[in-house]
Amino acid sequence: MTQDDFQKLKDLVSRALELPAAERENFVRQNCPNEALQREALSLLTHDGEAFTRAVQDRFSDAAQDVIGGQDTTDTESHGPNIPNYQLQEILGSGGMGVVYRAVQTGALERTVALKLIRPGWDSERILARFNFERKALARMEHQNIARVLEAGTTAKGEPWFAMEFVDGQPINRWCDKQDADLAQRLDLFAGICRGVQHAHQKGVIHRDLKPSNILITNTEGGSVPKIIDFGIAKALGEAVAEGPLLTLEGQLVGTPEYMSPERIAGHDEDLDIRSDVYSLGVLLYELLSGRLPFDRSSLRRTGTQQDDLHTDPPRPSTRVSQVSEHSREKTDEIARHPGTDVRGLQHQLKGDLDWILLKA
Repeated sequence: MTQDDFQKLKDLVSRALELPAAERENFVRQNCPNEALQREALSLLTHDGEAFTRAVQDRFSDAAQDVIGGQDTTDTESHGPNIPNYQLQEILGSGGMGVVYRAVQTGALERTVALKLIRPGWDSERILARFNFERKALARMEHQNIARVLEAGTTAKGEPWFAMEFVDGQPINRWCDKQDADLAQRLDLFAGICRGVQHAHQKGVIHRDLKPSNILITNTEGGSVPKIIDFGIAKALGEAVAEGPLLTLEGQLVGTPEYMSPERIAGHDEDLDIRSDVYSLGVLLYELLSGRLPFDRSSLRRTGTQQDDLHTDPPRPSTRVSQVSEHSREKTDEIARHPGTDVRGLQHQLKGDLDWILLKA
């Protein structure tokens, strides 16, 4: 793939993602006469959610290697760019615009950090603005339940990066299942998450992507602590905080549909306020307490179109736990686990305040 083809493919996919899912194929066919690039773009756009992110990363990484083949790469090691005072060790995760490495900060202050870099080739004005907004938003926060920014800078090529607190933990749902956490433990962890989200809101930032994989549980001397990570698609509440252009990606379903508020799915991001995060918190707690999501949004993942559940309430959590299959019942028994509590006991605990709070959220 030539450098020109690589750029065309990147621009085509980026522009298509700004449209509703139902319009993307027609857009690609109308704006790309090259059939080979059409097939590449359409192949990428058929993936859902995280599978799409991985496909884009893999394909554009391969394409970028084709483009830079033979060029001088003396400032780039096999595991990532050379950043003074940091040794990159392994990739922890990646999103649509950045890659997060486990790294060791060297020198007088030696510590393990999570270092986030712009993905090579994804340095458009829009992506740079969002990356810098995430860095600035995190820098404004100082809370035990939010991973904090430690340092920021640019590579020799001018690519921005920032180092964050390294959170050695597991997603909250996986941690709870492995630890056989009972109802009280789950509620205690969730209260910490709420305090962190409230702090972000007080700093004028809506997270917009609250889900289990963005809430890690880490064990400290003082006990287990939830940490909120990845403010990559966060939105400012006020213009004073929203420095830089194009901080939202209008028309693009950015995030995880299962945890999105109805106004996010409907594309009304310009009207978002903190209630959107409250909705996502409600979905998260519903799943943690009942063992199931309130709605099945698999069709939304496939088509990107709205569906009936945007206008209806889910079953009460206390009712949902009595409707589970035998396989799911085993998981619900684990959630209820503490002396004398089974699914029926969990139902009793959920009735009343917890049912009301979850449906209100």
